[in-house]
Amino acid sequence: MAKLSLSLEEGFDNDHVVVTVGRRSVLDERGVSTRYQISLACLKEIELAEGEDELFIALPERGLEARVPLGPSPPNHVRASVSRDGRSIATSTEDPVGYA
Repeated sequence: MAKLSLSLEEGFDNDHVVVTVGRRSVLDERGVSTRYQISLACLKEIELAEGEDELFIALPERGLEARVPLGPSPPNHVRASVSRDGRSIATSTEDPVGYA
């Protein structure tokens, strides 16, 4: 079973965050806010089951969504930040900066 590290980083401000992998909910949390000293709102380790091919991140109250295809060789990391204008969620599969 593969593991994925999800880093919710910049731009979260007392948000309700819902994350699913395939059809399985892996995070449903309210009050998620970025700690600007470390540029991190939430770090979640996710175990991926075979056939789970998409990571879905939603901020329902803001109407924001992001989808990350996982494919047959899923990334080790997914990083997500709310854009400065608050209109989108940017994602990256680059390794994160070290967190305190």
